[in-house]
Amino acid sequence: MQLCMQAMPRYSKHDNFFEALFQKEYRGVVHAAGRIAGREVAEDLAQDAFAALYRSGPRNFDHARNWLYRTVLNRAISHCRSAQRRLHRDGKAMHALPVEDPSAVVEREQTRELVQRTLVRINARYACVIALRYGGMSYKEISNVMNVNINQVGTLLLRAEAAFKKEYDPATSLR
Repeated sequence: MQLCMQAMPRYSKHDNFFEALFQKEYRGVVHAAGRIAGREVAEDLAQDAFAALYRSGPRNFDHARNWLYRTVLNRAISHCRSAQRRLHRDGKAMHALPVEDPSAVVEREQTRELVQRTLVRINARYACVIALRYGGMSYKEISNVMNVNINQVGTLLLRAEAAFKKEYDPATSLR
């Protein structure tokens, strides 16, 4: 975080607010991004989101938290879509898996990548609600982050899971 804050103009009276928000939410924001884009880029996406928030100045804590999650999830989806376009354009394999890895590690990695590719193919709103729910957020937290009524979260989640199941095809897993 120090690196983030050094490169930006200072909002000295709001630094405590930002520091508290960063300390409280950083791990959750990284985890949410990692659910969609993978651990390798999740920290970069989270730092970009925090940097954008810091540059934009003071915000209400609850709104800032919701904005962070929406921003990092949108950036994660955009990152994955860009990566897929690059792969199709370049005609390269998704990832070369090391030969020395045990088969269980390879299988887990393939499943994770298949889940990420499936999340990118479904509606972005559905991908977000799935990532948030399976990332451990409550319906109330999801309703705040996604700016929907709490009564709609269950329905949205059911539709998202149905869309995910329709797109998820283990037969297309990486080989």
